[in-house]
Amino acid sequence: MKDMKELQYFLEIEVIRTLDGIMLSQKQYILNLLYKFGMTECKPVTTPLDRNLKLDADSGTTECETTFYRQLVGSLIYLTITWPDLSYLIGLLSQFMKTPRDIHLDYAKRVLRYVSGTMHYNIFYKSATLIRLTGYADGHWAGYKANGRSTSGFVLSLGNGAISWSSKKHRAIALSNTKAKYRRAVVVACEIVWLQRIPKDLNVSIADPILP
Repeated sequence: MKDMKELQYFLEIEVIRTLDGIMLSQKQYILNLLYKFGMTECKPVTTPLDRNLKLDADSGTTECETTFYRQLVGSLIYLTITWPDLSYLIGLLSQFMKTPRDIHLDYAKRVLRYVSGTMHYNIFYKSATLIRLTGYADGHWAGYKANGRSTSGFVLSLGNGAISWSSKKHRAIALSNTKAKYRRAVVVACEIVWLQRIPKDLNVSIADPILP
């Protein structure tokens, strides 16, 4: 029972209500992560990954401690509950759980360095009379050298706050960039259709969605 209470506190999401809206924060969870993995005095960085990052199973020179890596990446997964910008990188790092190497561990620690300097960031849902879904989608065609698979990601906002996001590797290989674009457009369109049903079931009017 004690372990369950500690886990519940460790994964806590703070909900802050104001006159203007509602904020979701994982600041306490980040502080717990920094303490657990000995990164409380780390030097913050402004981005979670390098722009030209290309990681695969053969990257790096030496293998790192497997249990430590799995614990770190497993803990980071919970950050994606309120951090859409970490979805791609943490999904990528999760693919090297079997035999992680030193460079994989370095980028996992870089996530902690990034959130240590941005832990005050949060998702804010502002009170508004007009409710509209806005979606954005992007991807990387044939980004995985080992199998040629592509990656697609999207984020959907209700008003000015993100409510749904995803970053996933395609199951099938896209033979062209155009096919990869159609595939991610279909995924985000299906998500929009599903999310539109929620306010309608609650008898709440919603404006037509926008997908720039």
